Amino acid sequence: MKKMKFRDMYSRWRQDKMPFVKESTMAIYAFRVENYLLPTFGDSTDISESDVQNFMLEKHGGGLSRHSIRDIIEVLKMIVDYGARHGWAEKCDWSLRLPPARSSGKPPVLTVSQEQRLMSHLTENLSTRNLAIIICLDTGMRIGEACGLKWEDFNTEDGFVSVRRTVNRIYHKETRHSEIMVSTPKTTNSVRDIPLNSWLQRTISALIPLMKGSNYVASNSSQPMEPRMLRAHFNKLLKSLDIQHFKFHTLRHTFATRCIEGHCDYKTISTILGHADVTTTLNLYVHPNMEEKRKCVNTVLDMIHRFE
Repeated sequence: MKKMKFRDMYSRWRQDKMPFVKESTMAIYAFRVENYLLPTFGDSTDISESDVQNFMLEKHGGGLSRHSIRDIIEVLKMIVDYGARHGWAEKCDWSLRLPPARSSGKPPVLTVSQEQRLMSHLTENLSTRNLAIIICLDTGMRIGEACGLKWEDFNTEDGFVSVRRTVNRIYHKETRHSEIMVSTPKTTNSVRDIPLNSWLQRTISALIPLMKGSNYVASNSSQPMEPRMLRAHFNKLLKSLDIQHFKFHTLRHTFATRCIEGHCDYKTISTILGHADVTTTLNLYVHPNMEEKRKCVNTVLDMIHRFE
């Protein structure tokens, strides 16, 4: 076996991988490799299980989230497996562990009163930027999907909106510049149709005759609004309304949580959110409390004792 340095394997893997993934996806892979993996493993020809385990513990201790660490290790495994198939590295048959999660894993959400205060302000001060925020809160869209939304994506007669594109800023390390990229959504499941509530359907129906169909909603122009601009606008709104700081993604969590609280079917919620698997929805949003657990157990026992 002619072993190869990890940085050289990465270079060859990247060239082979590029034709088969979106440019935005490759940019994410490159960011993880160049900022985390190359500084540690760049000159290594042998990457052992203990090396990777120590790397994970170091990053976890430094405050990097478990999700981010898993994503980085996933790329590491792809590259090493690629090298193993070509005879440049040993196959990565690793058994890795992270310390237990520090929290219950429940995503942060707006309280009902915070959501009402925010929605009241947005509807009373309606603009295309504020409408984009309302859409995220009322449909669970991701920020990039909302920025990629065009007026022509709305079907006001049947009352739904089609998610067909997303907007990202991609950084190119080679040229040291970034660019706004409009591409297809995150996964095939993210390409979806989402029903509009009655208020949103009426509002969009009134606006569409005044708008050019090919324009983006958030910017109301032929060029999309960059997600970080919409995020900055959202942050200013929270501050002006004296609502504690939340990430923009909290709007998506809030939508999903309200659906769960309304006893909506989990599979339906998963489809609206564009999750690849209903398990993702369950793990993120379904956290039964003790009263719900007790009700479940009593229901089962009542059924059994009914036949005694």
